[in-house]
Amino acid sequence: MMRRGRSSSQVMKYRGLIFDFNGVLLCDAGFQIEAWQQVAGQLRGREMSEEELALHMHGRPNSYVLSYLTGRQIAGCELLKLIQAKESLYRGLCLKNPDGLQLSPGARELLDTLVARSIPRTIATSSEKTNLDFFVKRLELERW
Repeated sequence: MMRRGRSSSQVMKYRGLIFDFNGVLLCDAGFQIEAWQQVAGQLRGREMSEEELALHMHGRPNSYVLSYLTGRQIAGCELLKLIQAKESLYRGLCLKNPDGLQLSPGARELLDTLVARSIPRTIATSSEKTNLDFFVKRLELERW
């Protein structure tokens, strides 16, 4: 990659790469949506509409979505319990659909190339720790 204002012979050097995990290295939106729809059904008796998903689920933290679904602020042990239940549903969906629990096309090859070239790399995620541990184990992420 080139930085503007530099000649074509000057190449930027990076110290490493950071990859977003959910939605980039792992296309898991379908699992997330299904888990949230199940939670919505349990908490309010109906699933979220497409508009609700766009406004109140995508890109939002669990605490926000749960407060939206219940119509009240949730905190403490109740919040933790609901988050753990939702994430357990999510992981269960992943396990029931192993073909969908794969790194994005080309990701393995890219990561292998970075390892071969000794280019530092890491993954960034806002996933719960239990999910991160799940991904590391199921997708063998420690190899990169």
